[in-house]
Amino acid sequence: MSATTSIRGDVASAPLHPSSARLPIGRLEAAHARWNDYLGSAAADDAQAVLDRPSLYEIANLDRERWTIVGIELSLGQPSEQVVIYAVDRSTNPAHEDNLEEMAVSAFHLDPETRVEEFLRAAFNSVNVRLMSTLTVDRYLRVDDHVQLPRSTA
Repeated sequence: MSATTSIRGDVASAPLHPSSARLPIGRLEAAHARWNDYLGSAAADDAQAVLDRPSLYEIANLDRERWTIVGIELSLGQPSEQVVIYAVDRSTNPAHEDNLEEMAVSAFHLDPETRVEEFLRAAFNSVNVRLMSTLTVDRYLRVDDHVQLPRSTA
């Protein structure tokens, strides 16, 4: 894939962000960072239920009748911030199931000027991210105490 992509239908092709050249074509694996010191999970509530807030489909400029959003990727840090929406085209894959192991999707790269924090505030009513040290792999953490830290002066 070159630095541009074209999506069939009513979505125009657009140049991708320069950092997207490192994005893979094919199977998406778990999120990763350079050293993967912390791994975790995330959950979010769609803002669609909140009056006067745009839906994720409106933010991504996707036709809800044609596309089903199945994934979101957020990248902070070097070389820049990036938001990618993964969606299934119902016109070519109406059952949403190529096979049981994988699903064919299109990756929609939001404008490179889109800031991740602004996207999160616009798209979701709430977002929760929990990152755990790789030292905790296959272990539950039991919270025995809560400590309020003083405000940092840095």
